[in-house]
This record gives sequence, C-alpha cells and structure tokens, in this order.
Amino acid sequence: MIHAIIVDDEVTGVEVLRLMLETYCTNVSVSGVAYGVEEAVELIDRLRPDLIFMDVELKNGSGFDILERLQHTCHEVIFTTAYDNYAIKAFKKRAVDYLLKPIDVEELKAAISVAVGRLKVSNQMVASLPSKEIRDETGTVTNKIGFPTSAGVVFLVPGDILYLRSESNYTGIYLNDKSKLLISKTLKHVATCFSGYNFLRVHHSYMVNMNEVIRYVKGDGGTVVLKSGEKIPVSRAFKTTVMTNLNLL
Repeated sequence: MIHAIIVDDEVTGVEVLRLMLETYCTNVSVSGVAYGVEEAVELIDRLRPDLIFMDVELKNGSGFDILERLQHTCHEVIFTTAYDNYAIKAFKKRAVDYLLKPIDVEELKAAISVAVGRLKVSNQMVASLPSKEIRDETGTVTNKIGFPTSAGVVFLVPGDILYLRSESNYTGIYLNDKSKLLISKTLKHVATCFSGYNFLRVHHSYMVNMNEVIRYVKGDGGTVVLKSGEKIPVSRAFKTTVMTNLNLL
C-alpha cells in the first residue's frame, strides 16, 4: 500500500482527489491532508508518506516552499494544479508528474504507476546500504552504517560524522578525525539512513550532526558552528527547523 498525503488549500480539490483515489487507485491510502505550508511541512515530516499530491499555489506560499523545508526526503511528488506555468520548475524538482485540474483518471493512474516504480527503486537503494552492530569493551552495542566506496564498503558510527555535503551526484561525509569519505549516492538518498539519529538537514547541500553544534550565528539563514570550529550555512528554508531543534524558538 502506498501511503499518501494531499496538500491543497481548497476543500473541494481535496475531496475530489480523495474520491478518485478511493475509486480508481485502491493501492493508494490517504494518510493525511494539509491546507497550508506550515501544516504540510509538519505533517509530512511526522507521517513520512511515500507519495505527496501537491498543489502549487497555496494561500500562504507554494508547494515549492514546502519541498525546500522538508526533512523527510524519501518520497515522490505528483503536482496537481490548475496552473500550467510551473511545469518546468516541477520537473526540475524531479516531480513524478504535473497533472492539471480537472484531473484525468487515466493520467492519474499512469502517474501513480510511475511513482510506485520509483519508490521500489528507492527502497532497493536504501536496502543496499548495509549496517552492523559493534560491541565495545563495556558491552555497549553501537550501530554502524555501511557506505559503498570505490574500494568497497566502509562502516561508520554515525556519531563519528560531523556533517554531510552534497557534491553533485555524490555525497561527502566529513568525519571528526578530519578525514572525508566520498560516496556515489546523493545526499537525498543518504539522508534516509540517518532516521533515529540526531542529524538535521540545515541546507539543500548540508546535513549536520546536531550533537556537534555549539553555536548558532544569526544571519539571513544563519550559520551553525561545530565543535571542530567548522561553520555550516543554514538556508532560510531550514532556519525555523534548526532553531527549533536548538531550542531557540
């Protein structure tokens, strides 16, 4: 079953899409509905849906604003809108499809089929990152995550990682011993491996171990300073989330 969320600021639009899904797409279950940007960000990060049906123009922002602020990135997006002038931007965000209202049933079913295929590939990629447990001299068990490199798989303790940086189609993993590991997976993909650890997306290009943060410097988006002295930029889209995590709000 595909768990989905509908984001639309018009009640009629929500109900029409929900009915179409219940009638023609029984492999999709609507887990929640959001009518605005703030509500959508909170709901998506909390429920972690597989699929988001996203309207573009909302009363207090846009669907693109929501995507920029999400911590949960392991999902697919189908835009559903009455406006045809955002399609190029939507596909640059790797949207599954861009459906114009009133939504055609066959187009909806085709878009969901593509989303299902993408989700299967994504799940296989996540499963391809191995993990193992290690036990220290005190008997404490720590999980390690395996990251594929050109030389094989390197297992790392999440606590040894300072931050991760997007480097095109690669991700740089920066460690507290000043070394760096470069892996051939995107930051969006690698980020899914850190669920349950105190890592936070602070910028489109950066994910930080929040246990290493000692200071937040105000600015347009701001900057977080790590124990190592390194300064990581915070984008405006993630500023509220970062400040909330640091108990600054």
